Amino acid sequence: MALIGFLGPLLGIAFGFDAINQERADGTLPRLVSQPIHRDDVVNGKFAAGLATIGVTLVMLVAVTSGVGIVRMGITPAPADVARLLSYLVVTLAYIGVWLAFAILCSVVLRRAATAALAAISAWIVLTLFGTFLAGLVADAAADDQLGQLRMEHTLTQLTPAGLYESSTAALLDPSVRTVGIVFAEQVDRAVASTLSLGQSMLVVWPQVTALIAGCVVLFTVAYMAFLRQEIRARGTSVNSGTPCYSGRLPGVVPPRLVATAARGHAAPAAAAVLARIEKEPATRRTLAEPIEATLGQQVHRRDDDLPPKLLQSARLGP
Repeated sequence: MALIGFLGPLLGIAFGFDAINQERADGTLPRLVSQPIHRDDVVNGKFAAGLATIGVTLVMLVAVTSGVGIVRMGITPAPADVARLLSYLVVTLAYIGVWLAFAILCSVVLRRAATAALAAISAWIVLTLFGTFLAGLVADAAADDQLGQLRMEHTLTQLTPAGLYESSTAALLDPSVRTVGIVFAEQVDRAVASTLSLGQSMLVVWPQVTALIAGCVVLFTVAYMAFLRQEIRARGTSVNSGTPCYSGRLPGVVPPRLVATAARGHAAPAAAAVLARIEKEPATRRTLAEPIEATLGQQVHRRDDDLPPKLLQSARLGP
């Protein structure tokens, strides 16, 4: 179970770091939002699909581990044990959901998938691997007495997702755990040995579980709002072929109909200027070669079979 707590965030990061920016880089995001669906369905679907896949993976992993343990040890779990295991799955899903929501947030804010992955993994390394160490350094520098240092270190550790998850699962899986705070030796000696029910264990760790769920909700809400506020534009070229896509105006050049008007003699100098301007752009040069040749008598190398038929017809007909 400790392995899931350590490597589980990587599973959430893997499902979320390229959820949005990869769609944007491939040019499929404008097509996706142009479909008859609500815009927020995109980010909602990404998060729900990732969380559902992670949940199925966790259920299968826990089922296999429990089955092997039952076969090898010969102990059948009681209904209370099964309930504790289900509670553990819910808390684990919320914990990994925090990192999934954070990875989706990085995917929305950062343009490159590699940058989003590095940002999410860096946060995981700092908060999971070095969280306790950094909390100890801050507590040693801020508090004077040893008791104050212990309390501050414990408080700072509980601010990280790993600390919240460790405290929650420790009480849910072990009925003998009666507190997740600082326990002194005299308190242990005077305590009566007993076990807690699942409801009592939940009362012990409900602040940690609530904090994990709240963190997941807050991070996803920020990603949701950031995605809805972003402007999504269609690219000037198609994703697969690299052929110019006419959407009213080609970037950096005069629209084809205006060039056709100039090519019929209304503004020959303007056509010459356009020709000089697009000589450095092969794809655009092939598109606008026909009307410019008609006026200037210059041969611009092109391949008509590479031209979109509608765009070529628009350039030939003029306004």
